[in-house]
Amino acid sequence: MKVTVLVENSVSLNAAKPLLGQHGLSMLLDIPNCGRILFDSGQSDILMKNLLLMDIVPDSVDYAVLTHGHYDHCGGLLEFLRSRSLPLTVFAGPGIFSPRYLQRRDGHHEFIGIPYTKELLNSAGAEFIFVYGPTQIRENIWLSGPIPKTSDFEKESLSMLDANDQTDRFTDELAFYVLRPEGLVVFSGCAHRGLVNSIKYGQRVSGADKVCAVIGGSHLAAADKAQREATLAFLRELELNILALNHCTGLKVQSMLMAQAGLKFINANAGDVLEF
Repeated sequence: MKVTVLVENSVSLNAAKPLLGQHGLSMLLDIPNCGRILFDSGQSDILMKNLLLMDIVPDSVDYAVLTHGHYDHCGGLLEFLRSRSLPLTVFAGPGIFSPRYLQRRDGHHEFIGIPYTKELLNSAGAEFIFVYGPTQIRENIWLSGPIPKTSDFEKESLSMLDANDQTDRFTDELAFYVLRPEGLVVFSGCAHRGLVNSIKYGQRVSGADKVCAVIGGSHLAAADKAQREATLAFLRELELNILALNHCTGLKVQSMLMAQAGLKFINANAGDVLEF
């Protein structure tokens, strides 16, 4: 399996080309017997700029996964679609196009949802498949569907609002699971439903006892101390082969993870390539 970080808040010092960083996340997953998957799309055409610098052909992507309807995970999709000569299957939660907002300290509601309509993306070649429950798309590969909340310490951000001006529960957020001989690989966009909840549900869906890798956003930057400490304790117990939390994990938490003995943390920035 090969994971290439296409867009992330920062650019890796190991990047072979002068890539651009931007708040958001997009990764390219090359999975044997599954194909090439665009996992989220960042927030803008920086996705396309970085793809060109990395000599990655857009038509080489077999399908896409959008984990949730925020601009920094979906905003690069339109230009990506327009760069292709082929239609693209896009897996997403059924609420991907629902309006979403961030409540600023002054009370202002800032729109942070997906910046395109379904009709516009369809016209550019997107073919949406909405995921309503755990869905096996290939042997040993699943999309989560709605992730149940089982931990008592993972909480939603009260500043993130849905179309009804209520706390956004992200009930249609997706995680992506790949079961390998060495254990389960968990891919997360932001883990608004909680990173521990996402991992435990992956074990439930796949039947895996061992989790070997957790990669992507964790939203721990916005978590309180109790949630961060409980999440780190859980991750230590997993004895992972790879822990690559980026984007909304935040630099402070990433520094904490680097300092944790035995966590095998990797700082997965734009241009980083993980092969395992």
